[in-house]
Order: sequence, then structure tokens, then C-alpha cells
Amino acid sequence: MTRPSNYSPELRARAIRMVAEPTSDYPSHSQYAAITTVAEKLGIGTAETLRKWVGELYERSLGNYVGGTLNKSVSAGNLHN
Repeated sequence: MTRPSNYSPELRARAIRMVAEPTSDYPSHSQYAAITTVAEKLGIGTAETLRKWVGELYERSLGNYVGGTLNKSVSAGNLHN
């Protein structure tokens, strides 16, 4: 069982949306720079937390995210194909 989140689903969605929006506000225009900036602006504990949310969304969009964990039948090599 996973620990309940300290952050609302609305905050998570807003943070992910802000990372995805193209903007020149982030130094070097990198995704990690965007994640770091958005986490700081929204008061999210660490950039790593937001990076995980973005990664989970990416996994779900690939159809490989099942019940809160990555589908074990999908290997890391298959994600790049």
C-alpha cells in the first residue's frame, strides 16, 4: 500500500501542466530546469517529487502503468522501441 500524498490531485495536475507548457522562463529550456522551477514556485518539497509525477504520467500515456506500478512484463528496453 502506498502512502497518501501530501499534495492534492489538482496541485499535481497543475504542476505537470506547467512543466509541459513551452516557455522561455526556464534556464537552458531543459525539462529538469522546468521541473525545478515549477516545484519551487508551487512549494512542492523537492524537484524529484515532481519529476516522478511527470514520469508516471509518461508511463501511463504509454499504456504501461498498471495499478500504481510499472507493468512488470514491460522491460526497460521495450520502452524505447
